[in-house]
Parts: sequence; structure tokens; C-alpha cells
Amino acid sequence: MSTFAVRVLLGTSLAGCASGCTPTRPLPTKGGPDVVIITVDTLRADRLGYAGHAPATTPVLDALAARSRVFSDATTPLTRTTPALASLWAGTDPRGHGSWEVGAPIHASAPLLSERLHEAGWATIAVSASPVAAPKQGLGRGFDHFTVLEDPPAAEVAAVALEAVATVDDARPLLLWVHLTDPHFPYRVPGGHPAAGQTPLCDALGERFTKRPKKRWQVFADHNGRSSAALADCQRAYDAEVTAVDTAVGTLLEGLGQRAGGFVVVTSDHGENQGEGGLWYEHGPDAHDATLRVPLLIAGPGLPLGTDNQPARLQDIAPTILRRLELPGLHGTGAGTDLLGTERPTAAVGVSASALHPGLTRYLRSGRAHKRHCLNSVADGISWCSDGAFDHRMDPSLRTAAELPAPLTTALAAAADTWPPEQARQWVARTDTWKLVAEPVLAGGFDLRLVPTTDEAAADQSAAHPEVRAALEAALRAATVGAAVPGPGSTGSSTGTLSPEDDAALRTLGYIE
Repeated sequence: MSTFAVRVLLGTSLAGCASGCTPTRPLPTKGGPDVVIITVDTLRADRLGYAGHAPATTPVLDALAARSRVFSDATTPLTRTTPALASLWAGTDPRGHGSWEVGAPIHASAPLLSERLHEAGWATIAVSASPVAAPKQGLGRGFDHFTVLEDPPAAEVAAVALEAVATVDDARPLLLWVHLTDPHFPYRVPGGHPAAGQTPLCDALGERFTKRPKKRWQVFADHNGRSSAALADCQRAYDAEVTAVDTAVGTLLEGLGQRAGGFVVVTSDHGENQGEGGLWYEHGPDAHDATLRVPLLIAGPGLPLGTDNQPARLQDIAPTILRRLELPGLHGTGAGTDLLGTERPTAAVGVSASALHPGLTRYLRSGRAHKRHCLNSVADGISWCSDGAFDHRMDPSLRTAAELPAPLTTALAAAADTWPPEQARQWVARTDTWKLVAEPVLAGGFDLRLVPTTDEAAADQSAAHPEVRAALEAALRAATVGAAVPGPGSTGSSTGTLSPEDDAALRTLGYIE
């Protein structure tokens, strides 16, 4: 994790927060419950005690789940931070808010849940531990006070949040958003945890990751087998990070007192691949369930308790909260639905982000559009890059240019035109039992494969289950019309306005070299 620092981006400093955190606008005429939204970066849905993960030490979240509606099949619409959180706040998939990659800003015209509550009289406070979940991406709209912290431990985020909340008049309802980042790689076991000092292989991997930023792709791709060898250690370290989050959430909810009796939402922006699909301690380049699925708990007055197994999506949170508060909804392309209503979709559709490191050659496209980028032919073992052609089997670091036969050169040049950088992404349509995976192929278009959610590496089962295939394909095509990246129902060509100036924040988080 980077050095702890605080930057106050909206409102006033905490020392003078009374005027910035307590608005002068009228109180809601009917009063209103407090709304607390806690998002945890990179938190897998399957690594919590209430979800059945035996090694988990998550008593706070387990207790919260017992008094919540637990959405066991929740997913993110895009497997990176900014687009995912934008979907939560805008109540739409990326077609509606316009962010298609980490750090890319949302449309200025996209209305947000925070704006709705601000207009209705709620005091609105946000504390984020990530520079890509911040006002710079447009996520500050509607907040009286927004603080960005540079990747501190969850306990410090909770403390800053409680300090800000203490300045709000008790008579005014509160919207509080807290974004925590502890489980993001490199995993660090907090001091005092039983696993401290017991994860040497993962610790060493994290050191390499931090000190050799241009070779981070080697961790993600399991270069020389170091990542897979460290799996047991890294899973213990990851669980320890989640325990630290659980403790901080307990501190936050206890400190909020009666305000924690309103609506409390706990979820994640995406999960984390820990070897699934050949991707290690990373998220984004594919839409495997390890990354696609997210935990989702909603507690609050009048909500039915228990587990809901139907598809649930991050973009469904805003309409669910607004309906309970009797406030106007949010509208736009790809809008979500009330999770307690009758119009919920039968399948959730999601899309991967880009493989931002050129060395991730198992993906059709890798690298950034304004930097080194490659088109990768897995069948030929060749990467057709912006600085030459390379044999990525013999030369995984892409250092020595290779001579190619003329026909292959022609074919790869044509494929590079078909798939511009950052455009080739994996799309999926999913129920709790089936998943239709749309994989971009070199010649253009997608290869569609129907698999059970219990075995994503299985062979295509479309022929054996034609009705399931047809229903999921229809959902997939409908949800990709108007997308800014190509999908089975779209031929998009622009991922938004992510610029070279955003590289510093992305590099700090390990997304790029």
C-alpha cells in the first residue's frame, strides 16, 4: 500500500467541516432514514463467513448479513473500479454513465443517487481510499464533503468518516459512502493478525510487484510459477485483509450509533482472480465469476430478511434505495431495477475491462492505446505489437522482434484494424446456474460458449441446452446495443476519455506499468 495521505477535495477541511458537512437547505418534509453505503475494493463474494468460507473471520459482516437481505448472486456490470462504482451511483450499466475503464470519468449528464438525496435534504459525505473512486471521475457530484485518502488501512478510513459525520446535525438524515481498499494486491497482513509473518511467499511476491512496476504483468501471468507457488500464502494474506475490513466496518457502524439503523449497503466493485482463468491476484481482463461476482447485503427498515438467489447487479442498488425513500428514480440506458420489485431481469450481463499490461498476451488485446499495445494470436504464439512482432511463447517479455511469414503478417495487420487497442473484451450473460461467455476472436466477432457456473472451463453445452442458450444470447445482445466497446449486439469504437494524464493514479494501483 502507498503512503497514507489525505486530500480534501470538496467541502472544507475536517477542522472546519461544520459548515461544509451540515447543509443549510431544508430538511426532508417526511424526515428520512440514514443511508450508509460501504464498498470494498476487490472483495470476492465467496470469501466471507456468511457465504460459507470456513477460514473467514468476519463476525461483523456475518451479523449484518443475519439482519439483511443477502443477494447471493450479485454481479458487477464491468470488472474494474470506476465503471463498477459509477454503475452503483448512476443506477445504470456503463452505457448510461459512459465510464468503460478504471479512471475514466462518467458523463456529466448522468444523474446520481447522491444528487437525488442531496436535493431532498440529506447531508452527504464520502470518504474514499482510492484516487480512481473520486470527484475526478465525476463521482463527487451531490456530496457536501468528499475526502480521498491514498490507500490507507480501513481503520483509518473509518476514523476519518466518523470525524466528518460528527459535524452533521442530528436532525438531518445522512448519506455516507465509505470506499475501502485493503484486499487489493499486494496483500499486506495487518500487524497483530495471527497470519502476520506466516505468508513469506506472498510477501516476497508483493515486494517484487512493488519494486518492479514494469514487470507486474509477471505476477498476473504466473511467470516462472511464482504466483501459483504463493497461492496458499496469498489466500491467507487476503483473508487477513478482509478481517481488517470487517473490524473497520464494525468500528464504523458502532460509531454511527442510531444512524446505522437506517439503510446499510455493503458490496464490492469487483472480485479478484486468484488463478481462475489463468489470472493471478488481478481483476479486469476477464469476466470470470471470481471477479464478476460481488457480495451484496442491504439492511434497513421494512426490508425482508433472508437470501435472494435471483440475479442482482450493482446498478440495481440506486433504484432499490430510491424506491424505499419514495424519491424520483434515475433513468438512462441500461438502467437498473428495484431489487424488491417485479421487473428484475432473468439474467445479468457483464463485460470485462482491458488487459492494460502488454505482457498479458493470453488476451486478444493487451496494453494501452496511447502506449505500447499488442494484438495477441494465442494459436500462433505471436504478439503483433505497436513496436513489432514477437514470439510470446519463446519471448514472454516481448523483447526481441520476430520475422513473420507474409500471409501471417497480412492476417495480423487486418485483425489489428478489426480490434483497436482496449476494445477486445469478454462479455457474459449469467444466471445462478448458467453462463454464456462471448469471447472475441482474431478474425472478428465473438465465439459464444454456454457453461455451467460451477465449471467455467467446461466445453460448450449450447447443443444440449438450446433454450438456455437462446435466452442468454438474447439477453446478451440486448444489453450490448449501444455499448462503447464491441459486443454481440454492438460495434462500438470508443471507451471514453481515459487519458495519459490519468496514468499516475493507475500506475500507483498496479493497473499499468
